[in-house]
Amino acid sequence: MSHHPKTVLIIDDEEDLRDTVGYKFKAAGYTVVTAIDGVDGLEKLADLEPDLIILDVNMPRMNGLEFYQRIKGPDDRTKYPVLILTARANMENLFHDLDADGFMAKPFELDDLLQTAEQIILSNSGVLHNESTCGRVGSVLWRTIPRSCKSCRSDFYAAVTWFRSLTAVRLLSDG
Repeated sequence: MSHHPKTVLIIDDEEDLRDTVGYKFKAAGYTVVTAIDGVDGLEKLADLEPDLIILDVNMPRMNGLEFYQRIKGPDDRTKYPVLILTARANMENLFHDLDADGFMAKPFELDDLLQTAEQIILSNSGVLHNESTCGRVGSVLWRTIPRSCKSCRSDFYAAVTWFRSLTAVRLLSDG
């Protein structure tokens, strides 16, 4: 992690989950902000630049899918990396089509969630420009994500593969 703590916005209507996940991320050195639903999440984003949003799907007032659509820009990509959590494991293809950065089915292991989140933050940070393989994580999705490095402004593709017991992250330079 860099010198300043990374910020994670956790949006979930289950208080126990917000507290448990928040505690795990705080213990790992992250700044944690929580929201109870999509409306609250949008309000928090007015004053926040999170390094990752952990987003539940089923919530009152504004669900995760509507929130996700609202934070998409004109290029149809979100400004922030999003890791989607849901009890509906059969929705993996929908999240792949939405271009979400990650997906985890509930229930999950906290260590797997933390490692997946760290991989997503790393793949979106632009820190690595050469091919690299990292980490061990729980599951689920393979993706190639076009991204831009915030510090040097170069474009690259992050190829992220989630299997049941391994996550491989390869960052491929665009030039």
